[in-house]
Amino acid sequence: MFRRSSASARSAGSNVLSRAGVALSNAIGLLTEKVEKLETRVREGDETALRLYVDSVRTLAGVIAASHALAPSEPLLTTRQLAERLQVSAKTIRKLKREGRLRPVQQLAKRGLSANRWASP
Repeated sequence: MFRRSSASARSAGSNVLSRAGVALSNAIGLLTEKVEKLETRVREGDETALRLYVDSVRTLAGVIAASHALAPSEPLLTTRQLAERLQVSAKTIRKLKREGRLRPVQQLAKRGLSANRWASP
């Protein structure tokens, strides 16, 4: 009985960590989009956007640091590798990403099968 509850605690703990990792990954994506929009405003001469830009960059740096603390011990997967593990096609993974139901941990480029990196499920 003790082993079972210990295993349950470990399972629950890893679930919390993976949910935290997903939350941090989503925050990085959202903050990156916000920083990019604010950067455009700053470059256009909007001085009120500068303070928001600096604050957002600092927040993004903190979230990135926190995500590294929760970094998976396994290497990140390509879209094709994730599809193989989930037994679906790479096209399905891209569709889920496009619908916002799945978010990559890292986006290396805007297009292509190797553009995204995913955490191991």
